[in-house]
Amino acid sequence: KVAAVEAWPRPRSGRALRGFLGLTRYYQKFIASYGAVASPLTTLLKKEAFSWSKDAERAFLDLKWALMSAPLLQLLDFSQKFVVDCDASGSRFGAVLHQGDGALAFFSRPVATHHAKLPAYERELIGLVKAVRHWRPYLWGRPFTVCTDNWSLKFLLDKRLTTIPQHTWVSKLFGYD
Repeated sequence: KVAAVEAWPRPRSGRALRGFLGLTRYYQKFIASYGAVASPLTTLLKKEAFSWSKDAERAFLDLKWALMSAPLLQLLDFSQKFVVDCDASGSRFGAVLHQGDGALAFFSRPVATHHAKLPAYERELIGLVKAVRHWRPYLWGRPFTVCTDNWSLKFLLDKRLTTIPQHTWVSKLFGYD
């Protein structure tokens, strides 16, 4: 696939550009700021707007480079300890499962509208639970480490849970090491 991307010529029509953007959209979760990078190309798809420019050329080359240099996932090694890096923002949950330096898998989900108004601590907890449950086949019965930027999650099992949703989300982590 990489050799095909390297040899991909500049699109000469809207149809060819749609094919290229379709390929890049499939891998968009691995391309940082995909929407911003691809916007000069998507504007060319408007009716009677296909006029190749320097911005379009730059976006085309940037997307080709992003496809060729995307991070490669390594293979699982069940003899090593797993690490789950997770983070939550106001709009998305994200996590990376890795061992050592290389990533094994990525996880990303939008924050539900009813979770968006929760405090950062609870959003981080929900994101952690969703990621751990997503990777359950790899993590169940094996010790793993959780890395997060939320200090209060470090003391998750030591602190007093005050709300029913906190009890619900924490209970979903019982049974994991």
